[in-house]
Order: sequence, then C-alpha cells, then structure tokens
Amino acid sequence: MDSLVRINIGAAPNDGTGDPARDAFAKHNKNMDTIANALGAASGFATLGADGRLLPGQAPAVQTLPATAHDLNNYQLPGSYRQASTAGAQAGTNYPQATGGILSVEGTGVSGQTVQRYTVASTGPVSPTAGARQYWRMAINTSWSPWQEVHTAGNSLPYLGRVEAGANLNNYANRGMWAISASSTAAGGTNFPIANSGWLLVYCEAAAGAAAGTNVNQVYIGSNGNRQFFRSLVGGVWSAWEEFLRSSLLGAAGGLATLDGNVRLAHQHAFCEPLAAGTDANTAVFPGFYFLNSDAQATAALNWPVLLAGTLQVEAVGTGNLQITQTYTTRNGTGGVIRRFVRVRFGTSATWGTWQEVARQADSTTMAGQISTLTGQMAQTLGVGQTLQNVLASRASGVNYTNTTGRPIIAYIRGDLTAAFGNLSANVNGAFCGMSTHPTSGAAVGLTLIIPAGATYICAASSASISSWTEYR
Repeated sequence: MDSLVRINIGAAPNDGTGDPARDAFAKHNKNMDTIANALGAASGFATLGADGRLLPGQAPAVQTLPATAHDLNNYQLPGSYRQASTAGAQAGTNYPQATGGILSVEGTGVSGQTVQRYTVASTGPVSPTAGARQYWRMAINTSWSPWQEVHTAGNSLPYLGRVEAGANLNNYANRGMWAISASSTAAGGTNFPIANSGWLLVYCEAAAGAAAGTNVNQVYIGSNGNRQFFRSLVGGVWSAWEEFLRSSLLGAAGGLATLDGNVRLAHQHAFCEPLAAGTDANTAVFPGFYFLNSDAQATAALNWPVLLAGTLQVEAVGTGNLQITQTYTTRNGTGGVIRRFVRVRFGTSATWGTWQEVARQADSTTMAGQISTLTGQMAQTLGVGQTLQNVLASRASGVNYTNTTGRPIIAYIRGDLTAAFGNLSANVNGAFCGMSTHPTSGAAVGLTLIIPAGATYICAASSASISSWTEYR
C-alpha cells in the first residue's frame, strides 16, 4: 500500500506558507485513491458490512493444530485453532477430550490471563444424539486451571419439581431430579423403597425432562435415614429396589460381615456350635466350628481321637477332590497339656484316615533334647565310626599308654614265646586285666583289652616278643 501524504496548511491562516489549493486537493485525491485501493487488499484495511462488522472473507483465518506432539498449554495467542483428527488430539497433551475439535483462545497473547474453549463433535464417549460438547479453562501466567465441561440441557440433570401425594414412582421415567418434600408423600405413594422424604434421581437417554420406556435408572435418597436405593426399568419392567451398602452396616448387628484381603471373614467368625451327646465324629462334615462339652462324649467308639472334651473345626471342599479336614483341639488335660489332632476324608469313598496328633513345641523341645543326648551317647558307643588300625610301630612292651580318643577302644596284642612258659600280661588304669602263656617255646599267645576313654594301659612281654598290636579305635 502507498503511503499517505500530508497537506501543508502553513503555520497560520493565510500566511502564504501552506500548499496552494490545487496542490492540497491533489494530495487529498491521492490519499483517497490510496485508501480505496487498500480496502480489502492484503496488508490493507478491512471492509465492514452494512452491520458494521467484518466481512466473513476478512475474518481471521482458523489455524490448524499439529497432528504430531504438541501441548495446548502453549497456545495463548488469541484466535481460533482447529484440530482435524482424533489422532492429532491423542498426539497432543492437555486436551480435555482426545477427539478433534475447535480451540478458541481469548486473552492478551502474552503471559497473563488467557481463556481457552474447546468444542468437540458428538463422537467418542457420548451418543451422537447428545450434541456437541464444550470445555473451558483459564490460565494466569502459565498456571492452568482444570478443564470444566459446559453443562447443557443434553448432559445435565435438571430439577423437575416435587413428587405429588399419592404418586406411583413407576411413572417417573423423566430424566431429572424430583423432590419428595415430606415422608407422608412417600408413605402414601406407590413403589417407594422407603417411607422417608428425600430425592428421586432419574437417569435415561431421553432429553432433559423427557421420558424413556427402557434403560431407565432411578436412585432414591432417603434424607431422614441417610439411605440410598436404586432400581432399573428394562423392557417395560421395573426391577426390585436394592439398597446401597452403607459403611455403618459393615460389621454391625443385623448388617453385613466384612471380608479381608483374602475374601474371608475378618474377625467375625461364628461361635462354635454344640454337638449333641452321642455324636459320631464321622458325621461332622459340614464346614464350621463345633464343641464337645464332656469328656464322656469323646469316645473311641464314636471315632474321637482322645477321651477329652474340646473343639472341632471342619473344613470342606464342595467340588473336585471333596476333601474334608477335621481338626480337634482338646481342653487342658493332665498337667495342663493341650492336644491337637488332625485327620482327612478324601474323595468319594467317604473313608476317614486315622487321627494324627500334632506335636507341641514342648514335645519337640523334649524330643530334641533326647535326640541330642542319644546322639552324644551314640558318639561314645564302641564300634561306631571306628576301624582296626595297626599300631605296632608305636607300641612297646612295658610302656604305659593313654586312650586319648574320647571313645572306648579295643587292643589286640600277639606275642611269640622265646622260652617255655613265656607270657604276655596287661593292666588298665593299674588294674590287672589278663595274662596269656604257653608251655612251649615258639608258641604264639594273645591278649584282648577293652580300654575306656581316658584310661591308661600297658602290656608287658616276658620271654616273648610282641609281634602284632592292633587297636580298634
């Protein structure tokens, strides 16, 4: 666009310094031509319609949002932006709904107060009959508020008034909220879940305030008792009212039992049930806890493990291997001893296995001590872990030796006589243990000695030489 030129009007009226009239009008005409040529032209001036508004063709163009990664938090420049596809919305971040739509930005274009509005078509999580959805949020500097959806008649639950006296709630299928202002209204009406004042909420696919014949849900809130109920209309038939679970009912008398993380009763097991006199233990197959109140009832003839009163726990499998497990715990018996027995019935044969007693810690401790003692005793037993060893090279006649093995040992000693009536004699711990002799020179004689642990022993040869000394050690 050409630049506009200024007309020189002089410093004062008629001072002769301004443009002549012809030159002044020539500049005026040139400026008007420049303005006329710039109307509606690129880099020129926008033209207005008869209503004083921009012509549609000269309004700001809608910009296209990327189909690749981007962040709506960065769009603070005023204008309109279009996301052409759901894939583009999913590639971006901070969308209120991951579908295509139109983003409108109002603000200064710099960090400050900025308002974004995002309008999407009726695709994705809403029905096409529900119309478009719109969200808005605001940023102060770079801190954005959460997206908020704009409620419309298509997605809100409007207030429809009061339920009248004598009303039948089966007729309330209009989407919205209804007030029950008095308990007498509920008491005098039909198909109310409870005779309390409160609120009726009706959910369906019809427009706000309109009725539907199926897929309708009613929620009744009883204000007086802080109770809630719900039911459904499907195919023209209303289901029975069901009450929402209240936390105050959990674990309360007449309420509901609570379950632990293993879906089992949490600290609310039933008390044991008594078993009648003469009850055969084989017949106690229903899961639960039972007790015998008298020793006389726990007879072997009735298949009880021991003649002591106690409690019985029964666990049963309803399918598969059909195993039944009985665990019987006795009362305090002699010396305050408590005993526990277990047995199993497996499969369809209904044949019980034998009762097996569970060892107590005291039993285990006693047994461990006995085993330790026996192990020590066995370690001292002659012949356990011992072998025959030739010790002739380290033994001599008339020398005292000590058994330092910590175990009893046996010495086998042979002597060859060098004269008639030569002999071998021995003692252990200074006590005479034996002599071996023979009337013939050259004959062989022998001794066998058992030598306790730590004992001293000696073998003396007279008119004989020791030719073999073997010890079992």
